[in-house]
Amino acid sequence: MQFVSYSYSLPYVGFILFMILLAFWEFLNINLKRGNYWIRVITISSFLLFFGFRGFVGRDIFNYYDLFKALPTIWDWNSKTFSSYSYIEIGYRVYVTLIKSISANFSFFIFISVLIDVIVLDITFKRYSKYYVLSFILYIIMYGHVFEMEQLRNCKSVMLFLLSLPYLENKKFVPYLILNLIGLSFHSTSLIFIIAYFFLIREFSIYFYLSVFIVGNLLFLFKVEYIQSLFNFFGVFLDDGIVGKVNRYFNLSSYKNEFGFSIGYLERIITFILVCLIYRPKLIQQNRTNIIFINLYTLFFISFFFLSEMVVAVVRVSALFTFSYAIIYPNLYKEFKLLIYKYIFMFLLTSYASMRLITYHSVIEYKYENILLDKININLRRDIQRKSYDYLLKSSGGRE
Repeated sequence: MQFVSYSYSLPYVGFILFMILLAFWEFLNINLKRGNYWIRVITISSFLLFFGFRGFVGRDIFNYYDLFKALPTIWDWNSKTFSSYSYIEIGYRVYVTLIKSISANFSFFIFISVLIDVIVLDITFKRYSKYYVLSFILYIIMYGHVFEMEQLRNCKSVMLFLLSLPYLENKKFVPYLILNLIGLSFHSTSLIFIIAYFFLIREFSIYFYLSVFIVGNLLFLFKVEYIQSLFNFFGVFLDDGIVGKVNRYFNLSSYKNEFGFSIGYLERIITFILVCLIYRPKLIQQNRTNIIFINLYTLFFISFFFLSEMVVAVVRVSALFTFSYAIIYPNLYKEFKLLIYKYIFMFLLTSYASMRLITYHSVIEYKYENILLDKININLRRDIQRKSYDYLLKSSGGRE
């Protein structure tokens, strides 16, 4: 059994290349002042076909499958079974129960989950993005491919945040709060969206962004460790269980200082310079709501560069803000006046997208299957996942 192979990533790369061709079609239609109705239909349909009809793909799929199978429906309600999964947020458990009450088929559950996501994305991109397909591409490559296959709870909390954006834009705190409290019932990280309300709608000076950029790079490049010291100081006010769990993360080498100088680092630096330092005034002039997405990207930058001492914090917190790429880059692309800049951007985007997808999906758990095309063997996929986990654990020297 070949646990690692670039061939496993080919369907993902093929899908994103197809989306990039759609983006060029959209560019042509915009230049010719044609409508984009059919481009929207094809984009949504392709997204649904690829993610909504996938088989048992991904490292965490069986955690969701086992929960789905265990939870009751409203027709055979069992409060004991429902409450026994109290470590899963109640909103997500209710959500699973309601869908399972319509159909006990897990593939149906996945399809409905992706359908909900694509509807929210369609509403959001139509409202805030200058280039619809380009937004889908950036959503997928920056973290959407993980949300749709690995982090179903977290994904729904982000979707609820996206639905709250018009209320954030119009400074209506109460409906914004309600939607993100619902998001909190799906995943606890939605608390960050609630706290970030006043930050996201504020326009900061250039000196603020420069300070974030300089301090973040110093902390990141010199691997300054300060979080554990702060946590130990304030830990006396927290529950012993939380303190113990966090300290275990700090003591695991796999959760410390894993990031360094890389292509990803260069991309984040270039993005910050373009979005927050060079084009920020033009983006705000283009549309005042762009300040929200500039600040969302700033929070992404802060979470990545200021929390690099602890990998688990970087991954879980920064993921909340990767959506900013899906709006800010299409709107930035609109500001490129020279055609050569647009060609360079699309070339770099295609290369970067391929690299990210190849890197992430080259392990056997991500060998793509589609229920419309393949015969799905659940037991075989579960066995493959278990053996792959053991293989990767051994190859990493036993780190968890």
